[in-house]
Amino acid sequence: MVRPHIDFYSISFRMVKKYLTIRMKGASECVFEVERYVLSPR
Repeated sequence: MVRPHIDFYSISFRMVKKYLTIRMKGASECVFEVERYVLSPR
């Protein structure tokens, strides 16, 4: 029997860890992209 809440927590934890890893790896690149997108005239 599969317990959905356990799977949900494990999946969300994995996603958060992956997101934090990507963010820490490419923080400067992401900030540069966001600033360029925000400051670019539409």
